[in-house]
Amino acid sequence: MEAIENKLNNVNPHWSKDVIIRYVIVELAPYFQRDLFYFLSSPQKQYKLFYGGYRPIVPNVFCITICEAYQKILARFDIRSKVIQASKTEEGKVPLFALIVEGDNGWYYINPLKDLWSHQLGINSDEYGIIGFSNHDFVLESYPYLEMLTSAYISELDSELKLPNNNSFFDPNIIGGKDLNHYRKKKGMDPKAPYTETVVAKIEDIGKYYLNIGAVHGPIERNLMYKYFFLTAFTKPEKSLVKLSLDPNCNFAITIDVDADGKTITYQEEKDEDNHYSLLRK
Repeated sequence: MEAIENKLNNVNPHWSKDVIIRYVIVELAPYFQRDLFYFLSSPQKQYKLFYGGYRPIVPNVFCITICEAYQKILARFDIRSKVIQASKTEEGKVPLFALIVEGDNGWYYINPLKDLWSHQLGINSDEYGIIGFSNHDFVLESYPYLEMLTSAYISELDSELKLPNNNSFFDPNIIGGKDLNHYRKKKGMDPKAPYTETVVAKIEDIGKYYLNIGAVHGPIERNLMYKYFFLTAFTKPEKSLVKLSLDPNCNFAITIDVDADGKTITYQEEKDEDNHYSLLRK
């Protein structure tokens, strides 16, 4: 893919291993997306697909294929890596696969699929140099030599590479917040405005200010992005009014249904030719 090659041409051979690894994992994230056919299948069907040899074509990926893609790319820079099974083998269930890489001071763990949408959006990684809690003991049992990277060190790498940091955009007090009295006052709403009104106002804000941050294009990644928005913006009573769904027949169909006194308000995400997203109230 020409766009990936253009990105790789920016790699400075004098960079340290850790800088190159971080650059490759984060900067190439926008060129991958979860395979819709695989991830919308039942666990039983996923199991049959995986062990039947199903492998989607990039940019479509699942956990083992994105690791294999990154492994091949890192090898071009003489960086050793290994695709590992990162969860227990269970009957009828596809295990998790992740990547371990040899950096400047040793080997460490990366879960590129877990952090795919986060890297696309430009926010903090969850499992970069850190093993997820549910898989921690299993991974270290087989790979006890893995080192852990601190968030401060990862921030240093990001600063050196001038990678985007969009975490500040999603401060709860900016995107909507959990203080409804403050939000109602800021929006000029009635102090006793019902939850339905605050939900609709926040959805309108999300549609206006947040949909086009970063480079999140896969339908499942955008679904995860919306969940993050809602987690940040909505209070518990507001969340109970909202249903987020993904239409398997349309790559970019994300619907928000707001229960308004027995009626449903529906918002549909749409994308134009320039990959610009908007939320339209139906």
